[in-house]
Amino acid sequence: MLSLDTPVPPRAITLKQALARQWPILTTEQSRHVDRVAIAKHGVSGWALMQNAAAACVEQIRALIDGRRVGICVLCGPGNNGGDGYVIARDLALDGHRPVAVCVSDPNRLKGDARLAFQEAERRGVRIESWTQFQSAAFATRIRAEGDIGLVVDALLGTGAHGAPRDDVAGAIHWANEFNVGDESERMRARKFLRIAIDVPSGWDADTGHSHEPTFQADLTLTFVTPKPGMVVAVQGHGQGEHGHGSGEPLGQVRVLDIALPATAKRELGIPDHPSVEPDTHST
Repeated sequence: MLSLDTPVPPRAITLKQALARQWPILTTEQSRHVDRVAIAKHGVSGWALMQNAAAACVEQIRALIDGRRVGICVLCGPGNNGGDGYVIARDLALDGHRPVAVCVSDPNRLKGDARLAFQEAERRGVRIESWTQFQSAAFATRIRAEGDIGLVVDALLGTGAHGAPRDDVAGAIHWANEFNVGDESERMRARKFLRIAIDVPSGWDADTGHSHEPTFQADLTLTFVTPKPGMVVAVQGHGQGEHGHGSGEPLGQVRVLDIALPATAKRELGIPDHPSVEPDTHST
């Protein structure tokens, strides 16, 4: 059984903890500014940021899996959120898992770091299927073969998208929200199947908290660097969640991840260290 009630691994804090510590709340544009500053002024490449973000997510997923055999599907979109997904799939494959990365876009149209991430996953032998190739029944069979435990990871749109998801992306979200493993549906509700959103659930507006139709319904959202304004709206509207982690549909539980920004960049941008991250006293 997969549980979200275990201690949060290092390099992450819950949304409730972040709000209690008066963590900065950054809009989509302010979050982009963090990336621009890290790249332009602190020598961090976009590719390094993507790998750091994916590594932080995989650290959380490893703790959830806890050594179990798990069927994993990573839904990858056309931009950098999709790139995060390909790197997550690569790193999970290097751990010995057998994730399927579902390319919900034309891979020939991927650009920059997202394209590099796709190529890296391919080079490492990750199973990559297009959305038209992907068979839900085959994935259900794979979950049963992997001990009836499954994860679907949403790396479709991220914070950069506006408006309602369309076309294949919308279809992938509908599939993820409705997916069950046939006769295993009762056990899936017993936390043997989890939906995880990377940065924000696809279809959800990070600045306003508005859910478009469709929106990925996450059990766990792994957001980067700081909470987003819409998360505060969600918590205020739905309370602090059953276990005090700070949650609200469609976010599920929210964890704020450290993605190893340089200490100098954090100081410049007013971003505190996570409690589990030792400050870099050697940085100037």
